[in-house]
Amino acid sequence: MGAIATVWQHAIELLLPSRCVGCGAGGTYLCDACLGRARRAGPLAFDPASSAFDEVTAPLAYEGTARTAVHRLKYSGLRAIASSMARPMAEALSSA
Repeated sequence: MGAIATVWQHAIELLLPSRCVGCGAGGTYLCDACLGRARRAGPLAFDPASSAFDEVTAPLAYEGTARTAVHRLKYSGLRAIASSMARPMAEALSSA
């Protein structure tokens, strides 16, 4: 991130402090407690013969706080939440 973008991000954080999308706790957009309560995704039904992909994985079930987090990232442009979502995705990929 460039210097101007970093300064801008800090200014926004001062004016509009981050709140967890699950519980509203301050300091982060997705707190460890809400992330820990999110249900892990089970095995996915997937047929590689009918897809351009060899496999598919998902770290969390698409419900509750996880769903809200995805919506905030995709539809509200809350890119800062991506770093909180990265850890469970990395864990899912390493165990796939």
